[in-house]
Amino acid sequence: MLFMLRFFICKDKAYKNASIIIKSLSENINDEEEPKKIHLITIDEATQLVEGITKYQLRKLIKSREIPSIQGGKKIFINKDILLRYFNNEPE
Repeated sequence: MLFMLRFFICKDKAYKNASIIIKSLSENINDEEEPKKIHLITIDEATQLVEGITKYQLRKLIKSREIPSIQGGKKIFINKDILLRYFNNEPE
């Protein structure tokens, strides 16, 4: 990400601003705690986790993009935290 930012900013010949932005971004990255791990689950695991929802209903929510998902091969993966927040009616 830093490389892409450097490339686009330097392309406009704003070398001084680019170095300041890159420096502040790298400091922010170093100051932060360890990033939170993302726990992905399959549709089968999600239906076991959320009581009362079927695979069909969950696939329908994914297809309508109400619940974000990632497809890896033939499997569909859902972020566990986002799924639980969705069914608890919590804001993202």
